[in-house]
Amino acid sequence: MKLRPLVLTDTQHADIKRVTDHADVHRYSVQDMFDLMGGRRNPPGDDPNFVCIIPIGYRCVYTIEQLEEGLCRHLSVSVMGGGSGIGPSPEAVLALMTAFGFTGGFESLIGMGKEDIGDGALAISVIQKL
Repeated sequence: MKLRPLVLTDTQHADIKRVTDHADVHRYSVQDMFDLMGGRRNPPGDDPNFVCIIPIGYRCVYTIEQLEEGLCRHLSVSVMGGGSGIGPSPEAVLALMTAFGFTGGFESLIGMGKEDIGDGALAISVIQKL
């Protein structure tokens, strides 16, 4: 098994704050979510304001979304250059969840799963009600 280190310094925490602040101001409405699902809106991962890169090679996309369950935070974590079927470790996802403001660990989530992000790469997606 190949493991990838996760480095969270003050610089990365500042970049995470930049992304979470942007997401808080630019929340996805129910209509935005329908537009995303219908392909009428580009995914947030295409907007660098919702994205940050964490050494060594983690790509995080963070949004705040109005879902059926209520207002939720959504974090997708992928591994850059990991190859087909490679994703982040549960330990890295948990550490990044904490850095992005999630509380209560995996047990607190209302959703968690794998996302196909193209070319065989995958992300782990986690959703928590605010």
